[in-house]
Amino acid sequence: MSAHGIDQFNFEHWEGPPPRIAQQHSVTRNRPGAQGVALQLLGKWGDPFEVMLTSHWASTAAAADAFYLMNSVVGTGWLMVKYANMNYSAAYSTGYHAVMIEQVDLRMAALLIGPGYAYTNGGVLVTRWTLQPEVI
Repeated sequence: MSAHGIDQFNFEHWEGPPPRIAQQHSVTRNRPGAQGVALQLLGKWGDPFEVMLTSHWASTAAAADAFYLMNSVVGTGWLMVKYANMNYSAAYSTGYHAVMIEQVDLRMAALLIGPGYAYTNGGVLVTRWTLQPEVI
């Protein structure tokens, strides 16, 4: 089992910031000549962020199919995110919307070994995900 995952997809490498967490946003207001500061709560949301994710597959054809399936989750609602073996969605009550998924690289590797798999002539898929956190 990989240390990182989004929804049903597992990734061997996560490049970029850890998942951002949806948090309370506010704005302060004050007037010249008046004492005090007013605080207005705007709501809870998270700023979008990008990560590069690498996954290993039994073949380049399987990796290409996986990229097709990954794109099917764009715009379907919030997804669960696992980062460094920690379920961020459960721990921080934050779901993540897949805004965009781009294929960065798809190549064959002579040997891929990981937890629970060993592929000869396997496929390495590198994707760039743009995620938007949301309070769930």
